[in-house]
Parts: sequence; C-alpha cells; structure tokens
Amino acid sequence: MISLFYFKIASFTNEGSTVNLDLCYVKGEDAFQQVPSIGFVTYAPYIVLGLAILLIVTIFMYANRKRQILLANVCFIINLGYLALTLMAPDQLKEKLMATTGNTGEWEQHIGPGSIIPIISIALIIMATRFIKKDEALVKAADRLR
Repeated sequence: MISLFYFKIASFTNEGSTVNLDLCYVKGEDAFQQVPSIGFVTYAPYIVLGLAILLIVTIFMYANRKRQILLANVCFIINLGYLALTLMAPDQLKEKLMATTGNTGEWEQHIGPGSIIPIISIALIIMATRFIKKDEALVKAADRLR
C-alpha cells in the first residue's frame, strides 16, 4: 500500500497538456498551468497510511487468530472503500478539467498502476484470511488429538 505514493493513479492529455493524478496531488505539465484540485487528494494519503499501519498490526496479531481475522476483514472493507474512491477520482478530475479549461477537445484518460495496486491488496487480504482460518482449524484439530 505504501507503494501508492510512488505510482500515478491516472493521467489526462489534451492538445499538448498533461495532468497527472497522484495520491497526494494533481499536477499539470507543459502549457496547462491552472489545475483544479479534487477532494480525493486531501484525504487519500491518510487512508493509505492508516490502512498500511492496520495491515502491519494485523500481521503481528498471530497469537490471537480471531482478532487477526477480524482486523483482516476490517482492512478488506477499508480497502474496498479506497478502491471505490480510486475509481471515482479520475472521473471527478476529468469533469473539473472540462469545466475549468473551457477546452472543446476531449481529455484522453490513461489509467496508471496506482489504480491496480488496491485490487492486488484486496486479493492478498482475502488469501491471508483464508489461510489464517485454515491455520486455526489445524490448531483446533491438533488440540483434539491431545
């Protein structure tokens, strides 16, 4: 999740102008100087940092598997919410760009790797939860044999 700080989420091009949407800012390049901001860049870094800290705490809760499963499910829900925000943010920026610039040309949108990382994170959380449950079942079976 921390890698999201290094990858762009989306970029837009129109008649020589380029606008990049990153986790922390919206940055314009070339001739396009006035770049509108969206609410996503205000709170997204805090969501990612909080989620990363919660994931690290979840890893070290191995002594209490029930709580570890609970925290993994909470991480899953937060990550789904963040994924929804990540998918909506480029559309919001595109609408603001069209309204702000007054350009009649179409803004071409390119999705960056920052949009894919939350999907990978969700898949890994699901796999971790599944294997934590299998480990819990294995420990219960071993306790029955004693």
